[in-house]
Amino acid sequence: MEYITAKNNQRVVYTSKLLQKKYREQFCEFSVCGKKLVYEASLRKMSARKIFTTEEFLNKNREYFATVTDIIGKNAEIIVTNDEIMRKISGEEAPEGILCTFGCIDKSEKIDKIYNNTLCHGIKGGIIILDSMRDPGNMGTVIRSAYAFGVGLIVASPDCADIYSPKVQRGAMGASFSQNIMFADTRSTVRQLRENGFDVYAAALHRNSRELCSVPVNEKTAFVIGNEANGLPDDVIELCSGSVIIPISPDSESLNASVAASVIMWEMSKHFR
Repeated sequence: MEYITAKNNQRVVYTSKLLQKKYREQFCEFSVCGKKLVYEASLRKMSARKIFTTEEFLNKNREYFATVTDIIGKNAEIIVTNDEIMRKISGEEAPEGILCTFGCIDKSEKIDKIYNNTLCHGIKGGIIILDSMRDPGNMGTVIRSAYAFGVGLIVASPDCADIYSPKVQRGAMGASFSQNIMFADTRSTVRQLRENGFDVYAAALHRNSRELCSVPVNEKTAFVIGNEANGLPDDVIELCSGSVIIPISPDSESLNASVAASVIMWEMSKHFR
């Protein structure tokens, strides 16, 4: 255990850079802040690279700290610091007093590789495809819902919110540590899935849209969710097998993208219970 109080300490500077996507990608490392998220990481037996804590947190949570560090901290640097540095490395105004860094989980496989290995037989829980979902809060919510409802795979377009950003991590509440997620171009994903026997439905108000509950779901079913502001492009909708809508009050304009995705995933889950 080491004590660091200097803001310009090399490890402090390095860890604070993980708040930016370019450095997370460069270092292949991300940070997790807060008692709940660190505990979730321990449940999945992740291996931390660095563990920062404040003296106050350590004194109040010794049993908790001993439990999680015994699981995730066997090979980690354990650093005791102050509130000022914790704010710097977490980007939060009032951090709880514990922050860990982990190596990025490999989610870099391409859709053709995944297909050759598994998709030809379908995926239990089905597939959700996210096209340009850029809001971190929405992205985190979708990941959390997908894990809760047992969705087999999330395929996100490269311009979706970074799953390792602090806001996505907070929204996902640890689900991103376990949920199967990969990144691939939406159009090529839809084409390859359909070529191999999948029914792919766009969540969109379009001609001949069907109500969600009327669509048959099995292990070779996928749904595409669009951007928060603009929905799905017409050419993506045209590539799909069809489109679905969620019936809502006629006085309501629409559902939030993550809420719509969650409703769709709940409907999917009914077919796999």
